[in-house]
Amino acid sequence: MLYGRATEIAAIQGVIDAAPAGAGEALLLRGEAGIGKSALLDLAATLAGPRLTVLRAWGVEAEADLAFAALHQLLRPVTGLLDALPAPQRQAVAGALGLAAPAEDRFLVAAGVLSLLAEAAEDGGVLCLVDDLQWLDRASADALLFAARRVRTERVGMLLAVRGDGVHKGVPELRLRGLDDESAATLVDSLAPAAPPVRARLVSLTGGNPLVLGETLASLSPDQLAGRLPLPDPLPGGAQLFGDQVTRLSAPARRVLLAASLEPDLTLTLRTASLLDSPVRTQHEQPPTETETPADAPARATTPPEMETAARARPNETTPSVAETDVRAWPNGDGPSREAPARARVTEASVRAPARELPAAVSLREEVALAGLYEAEKAGLVVVDGAAVRFRHPLVRSAVHGAAGPVEVRRAHAVLAELVEGDRRAWHLAAAAMGRDEPVAAALAAAADGARARGGYGDAATALGRAAELTPDPWTRARRYTDAATAAWLGGRPGQAQTYLAEAHALTHTGPLHETTPAHQKEGSPPTPHPAPETGDERPPAHEGERAPKPEAASPHRANRPQQTPGTRRLEGGAVPRGSMGCGGRSGSCGGGSS
Repeated sequence: MLYGRATEIAAIQGVIDAAPAGAGEALLLRGEAGIGKSALLDLAATLAGPRLTVLRAWGVEAEADLAFAALHQLLRPVTGLLDALPAPQRQAVAGALGLAAPAEDRFLVAAGVLSLLAEAAEDGGVLCLVDDLQWLDRASADALLFAARRVRTERVGMLLAVRGDGVHKGVPELRLRGLDDESAATLVDSLAPAAPPVRARLVSLTGGNPLVLGETLASLSPDQLAGRLPLPDPLPGGAQLFGDQVTRLSAPARRVLLAASLEPDLTLTLRTASLLDSPVRTQHEQPPTETETPADAPARATTPPEMETAARARPNETTPSVAETDVRAWPNGDGPSREAPARARVTEASVRAPARELPAAVSLREEVALAGLYEAEKAGLVVVDGAAVRFRHPLVRSAVHGAAGPVEVRRAHAVLAELVEGDRRAWHLAAAAMGRDEPVAAALAAAADGARARGGYGDAATALGRAAELTPDPWTRARRYTDAATAAWLGGRPGQAQTYLAEAHALTHTGPLHETTPAHQKEGSPPTPHPAPETGDERPPAHEGERAPKPEAASPHRANRPQQTPGTRRLEGGAVPRGSMGCGGRSGSCGGGSS
């Protein structure tokens, strides 16, 4: 069943009804991949029923260089009518279909195709359905468009489906858009039950694209559909729509798109893309050694040999950061030559300058990045809107990440972490992290404090949840999960709150905190399991060598916490007010509160 396509179905029905009356029509259906063009053609074949002879062809990218390959698909069922054509047209069409020596006159081929369709329509009418016109070989496409512009006096209807912006003059066009919100929501409900806020978010992020909605729903877990876990960012499905366009771009253009997918600021995008062209790893992307696990690997910076030598010779000076490195110094031909002009240098001052202060003299790498931006914009994937880079569809980001792969995405986050400050830096550090990392977790927790102070409890919950994942110490991890649950509850996300509470409960009742002895206990003392925290005001015991915190010196995550209610105290203790947990419950709603 097709949802939200009443206008399109009516137009298709008009083409079908006109054909038997000898008033043939042609219609071009244009839209992005997955928007429903093929489904509409299938419906047209059904609607035509026994009244019309249905001829179909599909564009095949692998056959785009085989002249008349698509005509061979379309006309093969009616080749027995070739003898009814005038001799020149018969010979030309037979040659195009491989039944005779090929003819060089393309006009005769096109005229012969129209005549053959008219002959086939004598018994009641013909409906030609051609999908993926953009992949048809040029010879077939020219012949079919020739016929489409001349069927007005024939008993022939033609429906052609195409993606992209190719020009097809003389053929009426109907552009397919994403489903409206109501129709898309109905489609989601028919495929998989999802919480109302999740459903609305999916419809928004997919632009109402039916195929992407279906594939995304199939890839989500029950907890994600119910709102107990956040949706992946970016959503899967972008490769289906824009993967081919992204992979056809040059490497500099793909680096620009990757940078823009993480930070839309134009200047920051170009600087990040230029640094991604560097062989240097940032301190946050250094892999572990053979004897280290990802969780234990310290943060280190890797530099070219000549820079390591210089650093050893100047032990009191720090190794230059990526942003301070002269791009002419890179060996192995990766960067500009040593004879590059003196302006080919990315300095710390230029990299950290605000977007409005972009210096006139930019590095050669930045010039390459700028050329990549022009290429991506020309391909129609992004537009430059003032000082920002905007994607023309949300799922372009998904295609960009899919083409880059997780290693390059983490590397881009690591580069950006060196160029931005505050909450943005914390999030980039978290995205670049491999294994648990307390400094990064603490930075995210601090970002959650700011979000909570602004009333953004949903954002605070997400930040604290990720901070907990990165926290090495089990006690602190459990506390951050509990804090995340409280913030999620206050942000109107009871399902997410329940998930975080389950994580905290697992740590304190069945995990390491339940079975291990606190470090502050003296040797020989009887081991006692840590009790599960019951309220948001309790703290774990101090570790050996630490001072026990004063009662008023609460965790910084609680500095801006609003006054607790009995319900939130029960929440932090692992209990949930009856009837209020879960989307659609009597007392709770996934869509309420601030996010």
